[in-house]
Amino acid sequence: MSIENLASNLVHARAAEAKAKAARIEAEEAIIAQYELAESGSQTVKTNNGLKLTLKTSLGYKIDKGAELPDSVIKETVKRELNTKAYESLRESDPMEFSRLSKMVTTTPRKPSVTIAVL
Repeated sequence: MSIENLASNLVHARAAEAKAKAARIEAEEAIIAQYELAESGSQTVKTNNGLKLTLKTSLGYKIDKGAELPDSVIKETVKRELNTKAYESLRESDPMEFSRLSKMVTTTPRKPSVTIAVL
């Protein structure tokens, strides 16, 4: 199959996916509108056609920039991430160190992606 056909198929598939997503969101909103739900929590609903729905609601919290909150309501976390550029540069600049460190780093392939634009 030609690249033109494959790219065209991708455009059509993404359009169908967007339409399906919009339909899903509309159905979810219509279901949620049928029930009076708490601000945060879950409710299970069984339908007459053998389906079980779990309706969940929750609140998101974000501290305003510059706000000073008491320590009792603050949770500080430290997220350690690998500096991938520095790690990969060791492959050439210091192969021995890279070999030592690579025993402590698990690498897995990520999902490939294709970006498409209409010219």
